[in-house]
Amino acid sequence: MRANVPRPADFCVPLWDGRCLWIEAKKTQQMSLSFDSFRDHQPPALLDLVARQQVTWVLVNFRNSEKKRNKAFAISPVPLFAYSDTADRKSWPLVFFEENALELTRAKSQWDLSHLIL
Repeated sequence: MRANVPRPADFCVPLWDGRCLWIEAKKTQQMSLSFDSFRDHQPPALLDLVARQQVTWVLVNFRNSEKKRNKAFAISPVPLFAYSDTADRKSWPLVFFEENALELTRAKSQWDLSHLIL
């Protein structure tokens, strides 16, 4: 029997210095990412990982075939959830990521994540 334990993120990778790389991955076909994309336990859990000095990223892939848009961003949970706490809307617009996040580049057929652990 498998326990259904809530996890803070989709991926956890041990690093050489004793910390872990935590990645929560999201994708949207819209021009925004809904605040409802996260389960209730995830925002406080991700912020707790940051407070514990773990390497923690939220990756968001904007995929919109009509506009030929395929962009991906990496952002710390801190500015991400700070925006959602103060915004008068119910989603993070694409422009928020363009202005506040690290845009990822493609390495052949995948996103280059190598600079996320530096």
